[in-house]
Formats: sequence, structure tokens, C-alpha cells
Amino acid sequence: MLDNLKVLDIENSYSIPSRTEPFRMFDAEFFPRYNQKGKYTYHSATFENLVAKITGGRFTLENSLNKFVHGNNYNDFTHSEIINAIERIENKFKISSGNLKLKRLETAVNFQSKVQLYKLFGLYVMDEFENMRKGKTIYGKKFYGSEYNVKDYDKTLETKLNGDLDAYGNKELAPNGTNRFEIEYKKMRPLNGVLVTLSDLRNKAVLEKLGLMILKCFDKVEILKDYNYSILTPRERELVFAGYSSQFWEVEKLNMNTRKEKRSRFKKCIKKLDSDLTINPKNETRNLMLEKINYLVSN
Repeated sequence: MLDNLKVLDIENSYSIPSRTEPFRMFDAEFFPRYNQKGKYTYHSATFENLVAKITGGRFTLENSLNKFVHGNNYNDFTHSEIINAIERIENKFKISSGNLKLKRLETAVNFQSKVQLYKLFGLYVMDEFENMRKGKTIYGKKFYGSEYNVKDYDKTLETKLNGDLDAYGNKELAPNGTNRFEIEYKKMRPLNGVLVTLSDLRNKAVLEKLGLMILKCFDKVEILKDYNYSILTPRERELVFAGYSSQFWEVEKLNMNTRKEKRSRFKKCIKKLDSDLTINPKNETRNLMLEKINYLVSN
């Protein structure tokens, strides 16, 4: 359920002998790095797939915690494995995980489904998703938010398109039918009150809250379904079809009171349509995600 992260050591200060020369620390070689203009930015070293950086006296560690353990980010990453990964980091860097403050975090659920979910995506609340593509091939959809991004994509196809090698030099290929729903927290503000440091991820209750936040984000996605629109009145149908477009809600911003009232009626119409469904793909998918989250937290 956890993947990419970035942590900052808030306890210790680090000095760099020379901006132009490599140096050894933590039994690894740190090399100077430069931007495109040739200006020095930081020293860095790799530890398996993790990247350690030192600049301005500060030490950061980043990359995929799942890949640190499994060599890929589509295998199940359980609570006990997260604890083991944290212990490995503490032993390697001699830094308490309570002193490694989270600056960025990515959570995700990989699950098997017959149909790739992104193909059914409508809006995220009232905003459009953008296609995720490699060349001309579309493999998912992504919503760009100010504090977090939401993605859903065909993980099997994504690994095939990227042709990446895992940490062991083998070609990455997720199992057929692997769907990935992902939240990329660009800022930690949405996670205030949930966790602060790497050590907090040892707590099962924290993982439960992160799983709940994944589901809450999924609940905001409008999924296209095989509705029987005849059960709606003509005015209700007109509102629903208009409400499938983000441009409609953008125009409605001109009158926030009207927009709020129309949004409420739109939700009631969708609820009415949902209640008439024999098969609800959103509920079925949510149950799959919840089942996987419960498994990851309890193992």
C-alpha cells in the first residue's frame, strides 16, 4: 500500500568535504550532482533502489519503499514487510526512524480485475482526468491536484511499455489484469494528524487510515455505468448528461449557490440510477480494493 516516499533527517547535520569531489559515508560513495546549467546541487548515493542526498547540511532519502523490499512496486507490500524495511533503513544509516520526517508519500492498491478501471472513469469530483500515455499508447488516467494527484492505470501494460528491469536485473512485468489505483501526495498537509515520521508507518492504525483515504479518493471518482436513464425525468436526464462534463461545472462557478444546488440534485440522480443497477462496477471495485487493503494491513 506504500510506495514512493521522501524523508528528511531532522536530528543530524551533515558536512560535505568538497562540492567537486566524491566522498564516502554509510559505506557508499557520494558523488556530486549538477543541474543543466552546470551548477552544483547536491551529493547523492544509491542504496539498492533508494537514493540518499546530502545538501546544505541536510540528509534526505527517497524512492520506492516497495521496490526496496520486492524489487518492484506491484507485489503485495504488507505491514510486517514495511516494519522490516524501516528496520533495515535504521540499521543501515544509524538514524532513528522517528527522526526521519516524511516530506512526500505515495500510497496505492494493486488488484486484479477483468476490466481496467480507468476506461470507466468520468470525472474526479467536477474535474477531468488526463490520459497517461507512453508514446501513442494510453494505459491510464490521472487527475492533477494542488496537493495530491490521483492515478489509475493498467499496471501490466505500464510495465510492458516501460521495459524496466527490477532490482535484480530481471524484466519487470506485472501479472495479467493488474490494476493500480494510486494517490501521490505532493504535500503532507492532507496527511496532518495521520503521520509525521517514517516511524509512524510501523503503526497498524496509521496504515488503516491511509487505506481509508485511498477509498475516500476513489469514492470521488465518477464511474461510467450501464444506467437505465428512463427512470429519470426529462429534466433530471438533462442535468445528468450535462453534469458528465467538467465544462458544465466550470460555467456554474459563476453562480456558486446555483452550482451547489445543481450538484446536490446531480448526486441524487446518480444515487437513484445506482439503486436501479443489477451490477454496480464501482461497488464491486471498491470491495476488491477494501479486501486488498485489509490483507496488507493485517499481514
